[in-house]
Amino acid sequence: MMEKFKHFFGAGSGKEGSSIEQLIKSLYPEKPNYKNRFLVKHRNKYISISTPEVSCFVLLNQLVYLYARDGRKFLIDMMLDELEATLDPGKFFRVNRQSIVNTESISAIEIYAGKRLRIYPEGKPEVEIIVSREKVAQFKLLMDS
Repeated sequence: MMEKFKHFFGAGSGKEGSSIEQLIKSLYPEKPNYKNRFLVKHRNKYISISTPEVSCFVLLNQLVYLYARDGRKFLIDMMLDELEATLDPGKFFRVNRQSIVNTESISAIEIYAGKRLRIYPEGKPEVEIIVSREKVAQFKLLMDS
């Protein structure tokens, strides 16, 4: 049906076609395709972890770990930069170079030295998660929205 519409109204040919394409794109905007789940290896099997179950991602000794809200820890095959690009920025926030946190899993936020913040996500990762100075203002905006 869209092909007929484009054919009759000249989509793709000249000025009129491009405005029709713009109209179609404005009526049907593309939704970002954020990651919904992670397939992680656990002993001799794979487990599917949905993104709401994720507490945070932490870089430890050049390896990235997924911490689940229930306390489980899994090694994953993605780097933090890749993860940041595939996660919903309304729910996941890169607080520093080593950590991405699910904002819905944060149980407490504490004021830390130098105007930084310490985050306590569910799942209790064995490392401190500190919001870097550069990210504090953006983090507060996200948490207050």
